[in-house]
Amino acid sequence: ICCCMKICCQTRIFQQDIILEMPTDYRQHGLCKQMRVLADESCLHDTEIIFRQEASANQPSLNCGPSSGQHVDASGFLLSLISPVFHRMVCGAFRESHDRRLTLVDADPDTFRAVLSLACGHDAVRLGGLAGVMEAARLADRFQMTEVVSALEDAVL
Repeated sequence: ICCCMKICCQTRIFQQDIILEMPTDYRQHGLCKQMRVLADESCLHDTEIIFRQEASANQPSLNCGPSSGQHVDASGFLLSLISPVFHRMVCGAFRESHDRRLTLVDADPDTFRAVLSLACGHDAVRLGGLAGVMEAARLADRFQMTEVVSALEDAVL
């Protein structure tokens, strides 16, 4: 009985939504405040991010592109500010930098949006429980968003 109760409690915590925000000093920094304003300016959205799930042995490849509504329009400049990986993708000698279309494999669009919101210092972002926090941390780490990774690690600990 104790073992089952422990598993049920862990499952409940694992599934319960977690609301997270970056530390106050990060959110109140002048550059971060300006990033929040600019992130919402649609005239600056010059880069399209398309999501694709990698095919497995049991499942075909799933493209979550513009036709399925699973894409994000963003500012290449702001992406470059928050991530050295995006900086290389947007400004490097890659096809993506010329097309301004970035394809992200195995990244959940909603989790990615939450990570971008955290990086821009938006207030309270809702993540789907511990699994959502861990997925957000994986994405933030993948794109080397160190401040976001630190905040997510603190939330787990």
